[in-house]
Amino acid sequence: MHLFSTLWVLFETLALFSITAQAANWNTDVNILVTERLDPLVSPNGVAAHMHSIIGGSAFAAAYNYPDLMKSQCSTFPISIDKSNYWHPTPYWINNNGSSFTPLPIHDRVYYIREQNSPNDPIQPFPAGLSMIVGNPSAKSGNARSFQYLCRVSEEFDGPGDIWSDNWQFERDCPRGILVRTSS
Repeated sequence: MHLFSTLWVLFETLALFSITAQAANWNTDVNILVTERLDPLVSPNGVAAHMHSIIGGSAFAAAYNYPDLMKSQCSTFPISIDKSNYWHPTPYWINNNGSSFTPLPIHDRVYYIREQNSPNDPIQPFPAGLSMIVGNPSAKSGNARSFQYLCRVSEEFDGPGDIWSDNWQFERDCPRGILVRTSS
């Protein structure tokens, strides 16, 4: 019986590695590098219209320069070879007095997903220096068609007690964080 259970555990472990190797998709939690009023793509060498939370390579600067970015000494990504930067508006709670704001604690997770039509398709890196802007950088509020917010209360994703809304200012605390879903 012991031999059977050992073989079963070995089989399950090999199956897990097989699935992981085939899928080649993973996610990783990423720490915030800095929170600043910088946006090197929309406002190069200037002050951005709002605060951004920035993750990634330590050479992030007010102007985007790919060769300088690749010289980052470290990265907030656990995969330290990834020197790219990502940033998003820093969410704030409007306090009851309406004239002050409290920054919300945020948690960033990056998803690496290998998309191929067949296992024989070669994997190509993004072009050197690729930059993207998602959404309207001048927007002052969310659009119900483009953003949905989930107040995470439950231990399971979208579980009992979780609340979906078109507005991220929930009337209760969200102990497991707020998830933002964007759609086109």
